[in-house]
Amino acid sequence: MKKIKNRNIVYISVSLVLLYNIMFSMAKKYPLPTEENVQQNKPQNVIQINPTNVVVEQNNVSEKELRHGINLKSLPVKNDYKIGLVNLKNGLIAPTLRYVPAAEQMPSSAKERVVYAIYELLKGPSEEEKSKGYASLIPEGTKLLNCEVVVDDFGVRVKLEFSEEILKGIDEIKNVLIQDQITYTLISLDIPKIYGCDVYVKGKPLGYYASGGR
Repeated sequence: MKKIKNRNIVYISVSLVLLYNIMFSMAKKYPLPTEENVQQNKPQNVIQINPTNVVVEQNNVSEKELRHGINLKSLPVKNDYKIGLVNLKNGLIAPTLRYVPAAEQMPSSAKERVVYAIYELLKGPSEEEKSKGYASLIPEGTKLLNCEVVVDDFGVRVKLEFSEEILKGIDEIKNVLIQDQITYTLISLDIPKIYGCDVYVKGKPLGYYASGGR
């Protein structure tokens, strides 16, 4: 009985030695990756967004853009848009379809796209649009001085600064309709998560002047 017990101990010892040798050999053949190798193998310029597992190219995308899952520097291709005009027959906003010239397309960045469309809005209605009873309440000669496309916790908000010409004849009704013209124009640009627009003149909201402020 004692011999059998001693024999089992020998077998176990030999087995442990063989197992150790196998593990040592495997460790030499397949070493664990070093921290340097892990860093080298990481994908570049991508950020993993949880929990949806969407990968977005970084490319100078802001943290809030990543949070909303958007990239305002690379919008989808677009060859048409609408400008907000006023239908003189009923006083309502009439979003009027416009096409980008042939073989062109609207800018891919949100800011450039907004500037492009607002410049077209400031030109006012075409002769054909005038013949249909469309007009703009934005006074002739008004210029766009500054444009910001801001991403906040709620989404995308546009801030526009116009020259003093926009104040000509301003009152509460014109203020509402002018801002509606701008809003309907922005809506047509396919900018994701856009939820609002602020219109300023000399650093103050347009509504400030409409209510009598100077």
